[in-house]
Amino acid sequence: MYRYQFHMQVRMGAWRDFRALLDELNAVLRAKGLVPFQAWEAAFGRFNEIMLIAEYETLKAYEREHFALHRDAACMDLWRKLTAHTDGVPWTDLWWRPPEAV
Repeated sequence: MYRYQFHMQVRMGAWRDFRALLDELNAVLRAKGLVPFQAWEAAFGRFNEIMLIAEYETLKAYEREHFALHRDAACMDLWRKLTAHTDGVPWTDLWWRPPEAV
């Protein structure tokens, strides 16, 4: 299992617009058969911090979806509009769950 996490901070006053664009992006991703993002908000810490998460069964599945999203003009247009509502420098993580020892 691989978990992609995209961390960012939504600008003050831009939360509704950000969430509307995220909903629109997720609808496009679903229509294209791609994994939509789950939104996780920070309960403490930096104000308006959000983490978008997508989970994949394999590294190959992550790579396939990552490149499909970046090659798709409609997805990237929405992604750019979405990230225009953020401040600071976002960062990403890719976590993996190693197989259990036998």
